[in-house]
Amino acid sequence: MKIYPYSRIKTVNLGPLLIAARLIGFISFILFAIAITLMIVAPFLESGVITQDLGSGTTLTFTKPNHTGLAIVASLWSVVSALATLAFSGLCAAVVSLEYTYTQSKQAATE
Repeated sequence: MKIYPYSRIKTVNLGPLLIAARLIGFISFILFAIAITLMIVAPFLESGVITQDLGSGTTLTFTKPNHTGLAIVASLWSVVSALATLAFSGLCAAVVSLEYTYTQSKQAATE
């Protein structure tokens, strides 16, 4: 059992395109993993206030920014980009599959 994308597709002339389709499919899987990670981590990115007493009545206050919204937007864009790269990868694999089918049918017709 082969685990890489489009493992059942064969080709005669378009080997580099098949390799590119597999690589792009793998990249889309990585983008999905990043999106899922961001969705899991986003609720834990909360803001807060840090105060430090400097003595003699002087206090410094720092506010940590809230990155939850940014993480949600980044995860949504990761999902969209993963779907787009997966669609492009599927299109490349479909071209390779059509080429193989055409080549096989042409060879069968000449024999």
